[in-house]
Amino acid sequence: MYSVICLDPGNSTGWLYQDKEGNLTGGTLPADHCQVWGLLDRFRADIVVYETFQLYPSRAQKLSWNSFYPVEVIGIVKIWTYLNNKKLVGLQPSVKKFVGEAKFENVVIEGKLTEHTRDARRLYDYFKKNKNF
Repeated sequence: MYSVICLDPGNSTGWLYQDKEGNLTGGTLPADHCQVWGLLDRFRADIVVYETFQLYPSRAQKLSWNSFYPVEVIGIVKIWTYLNNKKLVGLQPSVKKFVGEAKFENVVIEGKLTEHTRDARRLYDYFKKNKNF
């Protein structure tokens, strides 16, 4: 079995990690690039799954002067996986609607359970169902 970490970057970054024995841990990081890198370094998952980001024309005006923190997080994730020779999988935000409600029985939550943690769980559920790891 592989270890996998799923990340949902936003103003904060939700995450869910599955170790090689199938144990699940999750949480949410504040907006801090170093904490994102540190989380990846802490777990050193075989597979890193992240939610992609696309700027839609209908939302472009509203995001003027935005620093696009989620895009910065995705850059950190890509660099970390490259430097550590790990598999990287990007999933569109729309895949979350195919898995339903995020459930957290048998998941150790570090800190607060947030919507970003829930979205990381949905990414995990979609990946697990469709990638057969």
